[in-house]
Amino acid sequence: MKKIVPKTNLERWLDGLSLFGIAVMLTYIGFIWPSLSHTIPIHFGLNGEADGFGEKGNIFIHPIVGLGLYILFHVLSRFPELFNYPPHVTEEQKQRLYIHSRTLLGWLQVEVIIFGVYSTWENVQIAMHREVGFSTISFVIFLIVLFSTMIFYIVRSLRMVEKITP
Repeated sequence: MKKIVPKTNLERWLDGLSLFGIAVMLTYIGFIWPSLSHTIPIHFGLNGEADGFGEKGNIFIHPIVGLGLYILFHVLSRFPELFNYPPHVTEEQKQRLYIHSRTLLGWLQVEVIIFGVYSTWENVQIAMHREVGFSTISFVIFLIVLFSTMIFYIVRSLRMVEKITP
């Protein structure tokens, strides 16, 4: 399958949310940059306390990762033949599975970028001594959301394949 199917409305919304999240991170960093201390926490232990520090330019890691992920997923979605399809499905069924897989990538992208927005904010709060440590519960919630999305889409894909199996 070489044909690229046009994006759905949901995929366009997810792209927009991702770009908006990246813009929010960059705008926030732009506003706080003058008041940000020259040394910020860049690593946190399991207890949430900072145990590694770096220059304030390291605050850009979140938007860079978000933008990198956005670009990677867009490039990946341009190559439908790279997606894994069962051998017995028709071209039409592959296209439905392809759209389904692209939607999963869109959701994962949005979730990672939203966590990046929150992490940027929390990192600044810690650097400005407004908070003591990074919230471990927020990371746990992020992982639960991320893996729940993947499980939901995997199960849904398996059900789609079962429906199309002769």
